[in-house]
Amino acid sequence: MLGRLSIAVQSAGNPKGDAPNPPGMDHDRPDRISENGSSRFAWAGGRRRVSRRFIQQLGNLVAAITLLTTAVPAKDKAADKWVRHEDAEFTEERQSDGDSFGMLVKTSKGNETIRTYRLYGVDCPETDASDSRVASRIKEQAACFGCKPDEIPKLGKQASAFTEKLLKHGRPVIHTRGPYGEKAEKNPGRPQRYFALVEVTAADGKRRMLHELLLEAGLARAHGVPAAWPPAQEDRHGEKEACEDFMSGLVRLEKAARRARAGAWKAAPP
Repeated sequence: MLGRLSIAVQSAGNPKGDAPNPPGMDHDRPDRISENGSSRFAWAGGRRRVSRRFIQQLGNLVAAITLLTTAVPAKDKAADKWVRHEDAEFTEERQSDGDSFGMLVKTSKGNETIRTYRLYGVDCPETDASDSRVASRIKEQAACFGCKPDEIPKLGKQASAFTEKLLKHGRPVIHTRGPYGEKAEKNPGRPQRYFALVEVTAADGKRRMLHELLLEAGLARAHGVPAAWPPAQEDRHGEKEACEDFMSGLVRLEKAARRARAGAWKAAPP
């Protein structure tokens, strides 16, 4: 790769090149390596010449570094693209609620697997008041929706039924970022959940996004991890601005539902 590369290094502090021979050199023939010497260099005229074997090894190292530095960014870029899972099927799980549910999907290798997905950008009322892990969340949701904490599980079941119906009969298509793990959520003690957006067929026959329908029905609030959606927006303005626009749109839907006293917003203050 490097061809006949020759590296010459002038002896430090010895421009005439009359420095003593280094260890392992033949003192009678300074241009040769001694028979039992292990030096990689040949001493000639005060200069050190790198052996051909050393040059080949150096060339292999340079080639390997070049391959790594050029391949890794391309892999990361491909891993961050949006991926569609079509023909996904809803599966009932104990911890499913309005914004978290199990789906049977096909992997890139054609295998079927069940994954628990968590919607980007929205938070539905919790369904299980007996779960101590969500006690503080229930109080927070009650304060947001303007209701009592014991009403939250009831609203959560309404949101769950709303989501389940659309996932079962709305021909869902899952949009997630992969294929390296789809930005998995970190939540110890619970099954791993993958952030996603889900496209479904609404009651009027139009294709809509599930998170938007939940907000319009007053069964969710604009809260949670934002998504750089749609992809064209990210391509034009970058991920940060796309995420901000995404959440701004959800806040507008939430405010409209609140003004209409829809769903969980019935008791909310104006």
